[in-house]
Amino acid sequence: MMLRKWLALAASVSCVAILTAGLSAAAPQEEETLEELMEKVSTANNKINRYIRTPVSFKKSQDEIVSLAKELVELGKKSRENEEALDKAKDVEKPKEKWQALMDDMIKHTETLVKQAEAGDQGLAKDAHTEVKKACAECHKVFRVEDDF
Repeated sequence: MMLRKWLALAASVSCVAILTAGLSAAAPQEEETLEELMEKVSTANNKINRYIRTPVSFKKSQDEIVSLAKELVELGKKSRENEEALDKAKDVEKPKEKWQALMDDMIKHTETLVKQAEAGDQGLAKDAHTEVKKACAECHKVFRVEDDF
C-alpha cells in the first residue's frame, strides 16, 4: 500500500515536471535587443576581417567566412525590424525609412560577400567586406550617437 502511494507521488511529480518543461519550451523567446544584435554583428565582422586579409588565411577559413557572412545577413534582417535605434537618430527627418535603407544596404553588400566568398575569390570577397564595413560606418554616423561626447 505504501509503495503505491510513493509511485503515485512520483508519477504526479514527473507529470508536473514534464508539463512545466513543455510550457517553458513553448513560451515565446524574448527578442534580442539591438545592442545584443550589434555585438554579434561586430564579432562576426571582426572575425571575417581577420580571416579575409590574405589569400592564405582566406583559403584556410573560406567556409567560416561564408558561414559568418550568412550570419551577418540574418542579423541584418533581424536588426532591420528592430526600432530601438530610431530614438537616437541624428538630424534625420524620417528615421525609420533611413534605418531600413541603411540596413538594406548592409544586407545587400553582405549577400555579395557571401557570393564572392563561396566563389573563392579572396580579392572580390575582401572588396565586398570593405563595402559591408562602409555600410556599417554610414549607419553609425546617423544612429550610433554616443552620449558621452
